[in-house]
Amino acid sequence: MPMGATRATIVIPCYNEEHRLDRHALLVLAESGPVSLLFVNDGSTDGTGSVLAHLAGESTLISFLELAENLGKAEAV
Repeated sequence: MPMGATRATIVIPCYNEEHRLDRHALLVLAESGPVSLLFVNDGSTDGTGSVLAHLAGESTLISFLELAENLGKAEAV
């Protein structure tokens, strides 16, 4: 990306997505263009938080927020 260019952030709300998140595809997406990914774990009761933490550890272009309870998609965004 050219110096001084801005990077768009895509916000992705997640609730119990442990088995649906394609880690490889998300890493490729984050590294392939002028975007960063911000996942919001909306109080999941499965291992979604662990998957997101692992993704964030693999790329500086991926981050996540952890909500303590499920507040719904609108609140997560």
